[in-house]
Amino acid sequence: MQQDHPHTELPYKRSKKKPLIGGKRAYNHALSRFRVRVEHKIAQIKPFQLLAKRLRYPKMTYAAKFALKFALVAGIVNIASGF
Repeated sequence: MQQDHPHTELPYKRSKKKPLIGGKRAYNHALSRFRVRVEHKIAQIKPFQLLAKRLRYPKMTYAAKFALKFALVAGIVNIASGF
């Protein structure tokens, strides 16, 4: 995964015989706190059905129309959240 997406943050894994030490455990905790916030924002976007419905546009205009709609919905969610 790191080869395909070099900026992806992955948590450290523990083994049966080696538990995680303080620094790695704190990193995993901070990463999980960030991921929870992202997942909650995605959950707030889902009621708009933007990600669930299939858009039937030509391929050239598909990305532009989706990006515009997603930006509008994300702006609504951000305003409702107080950002």
